[in-house]
Formats: sequence, C-alpha cells, structure tokens
Amino acid sequence: MTGHLRVWLAILLSAAGTLLLIARLVPEVDLLELALRWWPIVLIGLGVIGILNLVRAHVSLVAPLGVIGLGGILLVFTLDPLPDDYKPIFVPLLLLLSGLALLAQGALSPRVKNSGVKRKTFAFSGKFIQWNPGDEPLAIVQSLFSGCIIEVSSTSGDLKDARLEVTALAGSVEIRFSDMWTVDLATRNSGQSIEQSFASSPPGGPRLKVVALSLGAAIRTARLNGQVLD
Repeated sequence: MTGHLRVWLAILLSAAGTLLLIARLVPEVDLLELALRWWPIVLIGLGVIGILNLVRAHVSLVAPLGVIGLGGILLVFTLDPLPDDYKPIFVPLLLLLSGLALLAQGALSPRVKNSGVKRKTFAFSGKFIQWNPGDEPLAIVQSLFSGCIIEVSSTSGDLKDARLEVTALAGSVEIRFSDMWTVDLATRNSGQSIEQSFASSPPGGPRLKVVALSLGAAIRTARLNGQVLD
C-alpha cells in the first residue's frame, strides 16, 4: 500500500468511525445536516497542515493560506452566523477587500524587471511548464487539484545551484530534468519527510534543490530520457 493510499484510507476510516459513534451515542443528531454545515473545516485543516510543513521547509505559504481563507469563507455560508442586516453586504464587501488587497500587493511589490524568480499558480487544470534556471534560478509552482509537468531545461554558463519549490493539493506533479543536473529532492507528505538524491552524468553538474509539499497529491521525478526515478 502506497503512502498516499494509506493516508486517505486512514482519513476515511477515522471519519466513518466518528460518524458511526455520533449516530450511536447521539441518535437525534442529523449527520447529513452536520456534515453540510461543517465540511469547510476540512479545507482549513489541510491549509494548517500545509503551513506547518512549509514553515519547516522555508517555502511560500500562499497556497495553504488561500485554502484556509476559502474554508473560512465557506463556513460563513454553511454556518450562517451573520445577522440578517449584514448578509446582503457580505459578498460585495468580500470582493471589495480582495480587490484592495491585490492593489496593495501590487503597489508594495518592488518593481524589478527580472527578479530571477519564476512563479506559477493554477487550479483545476493541466499545465506543462518549461523552466530555464539559467534565467530564473528559483521557481515556485503551486498546483491545486491539477495535473502538472515541470520540465527543467539544460543550462550553460556559471550556474551552480537552482531551487524548485512545489506545493500540490490533490492531483499530480511530474518533474523532468536532464542528466546534467544533480538533484536533491525533499518531499513532505502528511507529516512524513523523504529525502533523495540523484547524481548527474557526468558527475559534478549543477545542483537542483527540489522541495515539494504534497497534500494528497502524487510527486514524481524523471529524466528527460524517460527514466522514472521514484
């Protein structure tokens, strides 16, 4: 049994056991209504797990914070805690604050023509990303419920190190690179941490550090010649 399957099976069994206990001990509770009201808590929990893993790895926290925010917003709709006077203005106010936050982020961001960082964030889609570390030594990819292939280009010159940070919520991510790269891969998934290294051919090639956080997603690495490495 793979690690991903074991985690999801454990979650399923724990949830089923909890629901059955509630049904036996408190039979007057409507389990369907309870689930419909509180299911966004799952998103908040996934976001918290992501933050705990990413803080240790020093990786961008945008994706898990977004999942937590989405869970909080959905709870407002499922729990309906707002007074009647505030309900009509909640969605317009949320849109207004989101727009102001985006404007503030743009105004406060430094105006750098080439920051050396490649950033990609996408959801519910399939993507093929070509990344040239010679132009952008750092790449940050955040994939939400999507499939993604990241192809790391060969590079020339004096580049010695590059870094790829991947956050994947469900779906799958495949990282492909040529034989010139020495790859250090650190994968964190549901509290587990796995570190692997793949040598370049010939030895002594530039080093690629890959830090991947997986929340119910499959992370695979392969050489461009088709050799799957994990």
